[in-house]
Amino acid sequence: MKKIILYLYLSLSIGIIAHAQIGVNTESPIGIFNIDPKGNNNSEQTGKSDDDVVILTNGNMGIGTTTPSNKLTIVPATNATNTNAGLQLTNNAANDRVLTSDINGNAQWTGTHFSEFTIRNRTSTNLDATPAQLKYVTGLSFTFPSEGTYSVTLQCIMRRVSGTLNLTDRPVLQILPNVPTSATAAEMESIWSSNTEDSRFLGSYEIMGYPRNLAAATNTEYRFIFSENLIVTQATGLTAYLIVHMYVAENQTFQFQFGTPSTGDNTEPQTVGCSFIKIN
Repeated sequence: MKKIILYLYLSLSIGIIAHAQIGVNTESPIGIFNIDPKGNNNSEQTGKSDDDVVILTNGNMGIGTTTPSNKLTIVPATNATNTNAGLQLTNNAANDRVLTSDINGNAQWTGTHFSEFTIRNRTSTNLDATPAQLKYVTGLSFTFPSEGTYSVTLQCIMRRVSGTLNLTDRPVLQILPNVPTSATAAEMESIWSSNTEDSRFLGSYEIMGYPRNLAAATNTEYRFIFSENLIVTQATGLTAYLIVHMYVAENQTFQFQFGTPSTGDNTEPQTVGCSFIKIN
C-alpha cells in the first residue's frame, strides 16, 4: 500500500513540475519562466514588459518583451534617458568597429575594412627627358593610410613646358611602389617590368596616354586616366609613385600634374584629379 501511495505522489509531483510556471517578483508569470524586476505585471494581459525576462514554452527567450519571436529577442526601453539600452558586447570593442563572426558563429568587434573617401590635392612636377632614356620617375606620388585594397581613380596631365610635344610614340604611365627617386635609367627599366611582391601593387596595370589634339603636330598635352583596384601590403609599402615610359625625339622638359585643384587655383578643375577609398 505504501508503494502505491508513493508512486501516485511521485506521478502527481512530476506532472505538477512539468507544467509549472516560475515567476520572480510576479504573481502572474508569462511563459515557463518570468522575471519582473519592477513587479509591474499584474496579469498576462496588463502591465509593462520593458524590464522583463521571459522564456516561453517553445524555448524562445525575451529581454524587454514577453512575446519573443526568436531564440533571443531583445527590445530596448524606448525613452530618451536610456541611451545604453540593448545589447552590449565588450569583446574587442572600440570606437567605429563592426560586429563580425568566424565560420563557427563566434562574434567579436573588428576594425572596418573600408575608409573615408580621400582626395589628393593638386600638385605638379617638372621632368627633364632625353632620347637616351625611356622611363622616368615623374615626381608625383600619394600615400595610402593603411594596408588593404583600394579603389583608385585619377587623371594625370603631361605637358611640355614650352612648345609642342615632340614624341615618337604615345607615353605610358604606371602606379608602382618602392621606387627610389634617384633611380638610374637601368634601374628604371628593371622596376617597370618587375613582378616581385614588393615591386608591384596587385591589380595595377599600365595606362597609355591619349593626346588632347588628334593632329600630332599640334599636341600640347597627353592625359592618363586611371581607375584601378590596388592591393597595398606590408611588402609594397603605403606610398604609390607615378612612373612614365616615353620616347622623346629631343631633349625636352615636361610638366606632370594630378590631384584636385583647391579654391582659387587657376587650373581647370575638370582636367585633373586623384581620389581613393579603401574597399577591403
